[in-house]
Amino acid sequence: MAKERLEKIQRTKSVGKSPEVAESPKPRITAFVGPRGKDTFGEHGKLFSNEAQTEYVDQRGREPAISAVNELDKVSRDYYDCTGLAAIGLNRDGKKISFFLTHQRTGNPEDFRDQLIARLQQFKRSVQPGKFDIVIFGGKYHKNPKSEGPFAKKFERRNESYEESVAALKELAVDTLGVEPRIVEDTTAEGTYFNVKLETAGERLYIIYRD
Repeated sequence: MAKERLEKIQRTKSVGKSPEVAESPKPRITAFVGPRGKDTFGEHGKLFSNEAQTEYVDQRGREPAISAVNELDKVSRDYYDCTGLAAIGLNRDGKKISFFLTHQRTGNPEDFRDQLIARLQQFKRSVQPGKFDIVIFGGKYHKNPKSEGPFAKKFERRNESYEESVAALKELAVDTLGVEPRIVEDTTAEGTYFNVKLETAGERLYIIYRD
């Protein structure tokens, strides 16, 4: 009887135990910035090097664009003074998913704000708590705008628009995800358009400007 009781206790203690699984690290997006050309990023510099696994985020005119939440790489063309968000996270199964790209001009309509909040909330529901990274990139900011001349006011207003856009994106991310995005500095050469490629599995953001 005592032996049977001991075996029962041992079986009960073993219920629910599972082998230890190494915890997956939090994703962290690394940004690479450089001119267009085969010698800059090699295969990574090709926007559609793996077209079947790439989602094209098409921004037309002044209309903002937001990608889906999935495992695909993301590509968007022809940023100029536009800002963007990029996020990568681990879903409930431990697979990496990317939420964005977004592609929007500084100073966006209210409906874009509502769309972005909804997509941020979807992303939050899809990833493990705290297992994601988010960055802000793009925009035009003149570090040393001329105090005089025909473009002084234009540069000043552009800087104000950039600061307002970044502040708004930060606020939305903090309110929805509870974290403040990192900012990718010096993302473009002055006066150039640039393309963006987000590689989900590699956790890489390529900002490729026209040389």
